[in-house]
Amino acid sequence: MHPDWSHLKIVLAIHRAGNLTAAARLLNMDQTTVGRRLSALEAQLGATLFVRSKNGFSVTRQGELVTTHALAIEKTVSQMQNDLISDDEGVTGILRLQGNVWMLERLAETEAHMLLADHPQLELRLSGRLPPASLSGEATISLWFDAPAVHSGFTTPLCSVPYGVFESISSPPAPDRWVMFKDDEVTGPSIAHEIRRRIGPDRTVRMTATDANLLRGAIRNGVGRGILPWCVAREDPELHCLSGDRPEVERQLFAHLHPDTVDTKRVQLVLNWLRRVLPPLLMSRDVAEQARPKRK
Repeated sequence: MHPDWSHLKIVLAIHRAGNLTAAARLLNMDQTTVGRRLSALEAQLGATLFVRSKNGFSVTRQGELVTTHALAIEKTVSQMQNDLISDDEGVTGILRLQGNVWMLERLAETEAHMLLADHPQLELRLSGRLPPASLSGEATISLWFDAPAVHSGFTTPLCSVPYGVFESISSPPAPDRWVMFKDDEVTGPSIAHEIRRRIGPDRTVRMTATDANLLRGAIRNGVGRGILPWCVAREDPELHCLSGDRPEVERQLFAHLHPDTVDTKRVQLVLNWLRRVLPPLLMSRDVAEQARPKRK
């Protein structure tokens, strides 16, 4: 009995995602195909690997055993592929980059095309997942502010991002009306908890959102005041900064990586690229133009 490696990939995807729909998205496959391959593997092994329920898939004891071995195989295959790449071939393969949508948008609009032009065999997969997920075995970098590393992940600081208090110029709201980031899922310190502490209990929160661009639209239309990254808000002529030239909040941005893939060439390449391009990119536009490293 020799289980097909492609079937073992299905097991890993379901184990990570928790259900067939999300696993199919991870694999870029049809959900029906994922379910059929899982059934084929279970029949081949003579074991039930997952228990199906309305809440998703729960791994069984046999499934845990298969997952453990599949993870080891995945790590070996990934390392083999990495070792086969000679230095003059450049970097190849898939790198999953996760983080806030507004940040990924800035990377896609300004810097990513140069990285991909220099490395034509590299594929970036951008994902605005919340909170950051450490996908064991997959070359993944998660960009996050408040969330700690998970699953014994590796964490490294990237840069400090300034935030200010902004309101609409044409439709200023009442001073007690606010919009706010929604990050209640985060344990420990977070920007939402800090803002609520600063504005006090008598303020009314009219809207919450997980992304800065969503909040910017609400602030522009007078829904309420809000704290936004300077690099996002300073580009909007309809917004006025109430906190002057000093940031109201500075947030430390971290990269979260899985120890199984942190040393691969594509992870190290993209990590070094992020260290270079993110600091000027996440400042306000006027500072960024002066600080942005010039391409040779």
